[in-house]
Amino acid sequence: MITRVRLKNWRSHLDSDFKFTKGTNALIGIVGSGKTSVMNAICFGLFGTFPDLQSRKLKLDDVIMNRPSVMDESQVIVDFAIDGKKYSVLRVIERNKGTTYSEIREEGNLLDAPNAQRVTELVEKILKIDYDLFTRAIYSEQNELDYFLRLPRGERMKRIDNLLMIDRFEQARSSVVTLINRLLERKMSSQKFIEHLDPKKLRKSLEDVEHTLKKLGDAKSKLSLELGEKEKEKRELEQEIKALENLERELTSLREEKKSIEGAIEENEEGIKAVQKLLEGKKRETLISELQKMEAKMVMLREQLEKVRKEHEVLTQNVSEKEARMNFLKDEAQRLSTEVYEKLRCKEKLASIQKEFGKNPSNVLEQERKELERVKEVITSLQTRLSETSETLKKVLKLRERCPVCDSRITEEKRKKLIEKYRKKMEKMEEEIKAMVNESKLREEKILELERVVKEFERYKEGIQGLDELQEKLKKVKETYSELMQKVEKERKDLQTLKSTISFVEKQIEEERAKEQKLRLVVARLDELDEKNKRLSSLKSRKKSIEDEIRKVSERMGGKNLEVMRKSYRELISTCSQLASRVKSLEEMINMKKTEKERYENDLASVERERKTIIGLEKIIEDLKIFERALERTQTQLRERFVDTVNYTMNEIWSSLYPYGDFMSARLAILERDYVLQLQRRNGEWVNVEGMVSGGERAVACLALRIAFSLALAPQLKILILDEPTANLDRASISVLASTLRERIGDFMDQIFLITHQPELEEAVTGSMYHLERDKASDEPTRVRTT
Repeated sequence: MITRVRLKNWRSHLDSDFKFTKGTNALIGIVGSGKTSVMNAICFGLFGTFPDLQSRKLKLDDVIMNRPSVMDESQVIVDFAIDGKKYSVLRVIERNKGTTYSEIREEGNLLDAPNAQRVTELVEKILKIDYDLFTRAIYSEQNELDYFLRLPRGERMKRIDNLLMIDRFEQARSSVVTLINRLLERKMSSQKFIEHLDPKKLRKSLEDVEHTLKKLGDAKSKLSLELGEKEKEKRELEQEIKALENLERELTSLREEKKSIEGAIEENEEGIKAVQKLLEGKKRETLISELQKMEAKMVMLREQLEKVRKEHEVLTQNVSEKEARMNFLKDEAQRLSTEVYEKLRCKEKLASIQKEFGKNPSNVLEQERKELERVKEVITSLQTRLSETSETLKKVLKLRERCPVCDSRITEEKRKKLIEKYRKKMEKMEEEIKAMVNESKLREEKILELERVVKEFERYKEGIQGLDELQEKLKKVKETYSELMQKVEKERKDLQTLKSTISFVEKQIEEERAKEQKLRLVVARLDELDEKNKRLSSLKSRKKSIEDEIRKVSERMGGKNLEVMRKSYRELISTCSQLASRVKSLEEMINMKKTEKERYENDLASVERERKTIIGLEKIIEDLKIFERALERTQTQLRERFVDTVNYTMNEIWSSLYPYGDFMSARLAILERDYVLQLQRRNGEWVNVEGMVSGGERAVACLALRIAFSLALAPQLKILILDEPTANLDRASISVLASTLRERIGDFMDQIFLITHQPELEEAVTGSMYHLERDKASDEPTRVRTT
């Protein structure tokens, strides 16, 4: 029994919690309120999928809430009880990732996680039912209660066979027939293959090839023997030629070495003469003494050079530091000059403003503002007087014969004079107002100009601050720069003097170094003379030794003619090549014949294999024909046993589901290779449900069939899910269905789930009832209300 379902972000359910009991539980609401989503969630929680997902009408991401907010994760928790134990299954879906976590618990203890497939396998083991059987036997999809009756004739057998998985036997039988036909084709192909090859002809050709191979083998053996003898003779001659060639190369090398030594002796003698001439009779002791004096002088010159260079380096550093200080002072003087210039410019601007507006322009501005206020007050006063005069004129214009104030008589002439007087007075005041307004505008413009001048005055006044100090600082910087300039000029002259001294000493050192190198060369030549005398003696000794070796090698060659031997060797190579070519040709012919023999042998072997194949195929075909007949009989027996089970169940439950006496029983019959749902009248006559009974009777019959299917296929669960079962029923039939679900179905089923938008079916509820509401226009989540 399913006890609880919790949904988070599942389709239109933001956070819904349903608790179910035994009996008929109902989810009631309008289309689109999220009822079917709850049943889909039960199926998904148990098996990791549901029909719309399985048929790809929906993708897994589609079940995650995306309105009114897009959620990234959805959760389904299904609690159920079976065999006295409580279980809970949790599955988590993440957007674009699929099912990322699954778990199953027994009595609160974790059995497996997080692999979805292993969790599904455990659920199937516990419930003793898989997804296919659940959707066929328990879960009646939307509007599918009378689905069986709405199927066309000929289609029912196919669909119920599919429900029972009998269709797999038919598929297997069809596959067996196809396989038999293919095996027969294979047998005929083997027979044609044997006829095509002709075994007798193959055996005759094989004998001919074997005879030819024997002849070719004998010829090859004879030629191979002759080739071996010639190859041996060639190898012996080749070794003798190589030995003579080695002696000849040795002799040539000795002669070349003798010639090279004679050249070295001559060169050595000439070198000795040249050294003796260079020495001019000087002794070694004299040359070494002169060399030591030169070395002492060089040490003195280098010390002098090092001292002058250090003085030059110190003076160069001092000059660089002073020049850096001068550059800084120059930049500082430039900066100070710029600031002095700017302050002098501000001083000139300040003087110009004071010349035009006085020493304090702010006082002038304040005076102008007071004058502007006075003009505005005059304008206000004139406008008030003008308004009063206008009101008086209006009253005069309304006058008739008497004054409204003093009640004196007013003539027309007096009335006209009064009107003229007031009009002239108004015109004069208007002109005065206009003049004053113009004066006000001029003064406002002047005030704006004065405000700008005052701001500039303050800015220039601030700009000249510190001018005297800045000018004094600039003067000191220029004086310091001038002093440094004089010092640097003097030190630059001293640097020039030191540089000339360095050049003079470097030139002396270079001259002494040249003399020293020349003297060292002469001393080295003394050593070279000794070495050359020793080398001359060694060369003469080696020349005598080589002349002895040349004589010995000439004796070893024994006067043999190497060119004649080489000619004989070439003739042997040609003979061996011809023999090898003939042997290779025979080998190719032998290989061709061997290939031909192998082909005939393979063809004969293939013929034998095909004969054995034909025998084996005939045995397999016979066995398959027996298996086909067995499958067909199994199908028939399974249908009959299923129909007997369903009919037994419907007969047992009919009287409880249908309380009237006009129909005694219901059954599922097989007529003309198709299933027909029938009811039995009191007289024993069986009539077809479709077209012969009322809507209510039809609904009860379909419900009985559904219950029978469920009890036959999943007797351990006794659960039935009916999604919108009243789509094709009238009100009377709906009432009968409600009454049946409420009063009689509890005897056979532990738990019924009813999904409907029909309020009339509220009467069927004996367990939990939930009303689901949702404003689809604003995409709000489903609201769950219990009753």
